[in-house]
Amino acid sequence: MRNQVNRFQADGDIERGGVYVQEEFLRRRRKVYGAIVLLVLCGGGLVLSWLYAPGASWIRGVLVLALLTIAVVSNLVFWRCPACGGHLGKLYIGLQYPKFCPNCGVRLLPH
Repeated sequence: MRNQVNRFQADGDIERGGVYVQEEFLRRRRKVYGAIVLLVLCGGGLVLSWLYAPGASWIRGVLVLALLTIAVVSNLVFWRCPACGGHLGKLYIGLQYPKFCPNCGVRLLPH
């Protein structure tokens, strides 16, 4: 992905590269939304197992591991700049998304 964007910029086709970066950022943001849904489902399962299956501690252990894995993977793998691959910083779910990459300065969101 990084080479494709750099190729667009090297060819002088900044607009095409910018559109690619913005589309890729929106695709990654949708993946983060999917991870949030999975986190909510695992958290709900954790609460239900605590309430209705007090003796099944292995279920809670599996759900906690799933919660941690989903959170770490969604943050470290998906929350990266499509142009430079740098981490986009703290993930504020639904509050504020970065408009520009803090590392390379490329525009991530359309106007």
